[in-house]
Amino acid sequence: MAQRRIIESYGRDLGFTIDQLCRLIGSYKILVDTASSVNCITIANKRDIKDALKRAQEVGCLIDELIDVLDCSICTWGNYMKLKTEYINSRLDLCLIETEVEEEIRLQSGL
Repeated sequence: MAQRRIIESYGRDLGFTIDQLCRLIGSYKILVDTASSVNCITIANKRDIKDALKRAQEVGCLIDELIDVLDCSICTWGNYMKLKTEYINSRLDLCLIETEVEEEIRLQSGL
């Protein structure tokens, strides 16, 4: 049971990381849009434009790092799920599953 909690925790961590990536992507889009808007203003200072682009680039680097982490994590998660499925399939009693499904159908149909 302790292993299950570890894996569930790992899954939550993975979900949290994906949420963070989505937030960073949103921030990146805002920064790029802001830099573009500042660039369109004729009285904009060149330094302001460069600063806005630099911030967008920094967030872009963070996004790239998170994507690398997620790539590795998702691969590990996929391997775990594959091993778990193989283990379950090796221990699976199809007759038991058929009985459970038939009982559920009987209960739902009121028989």
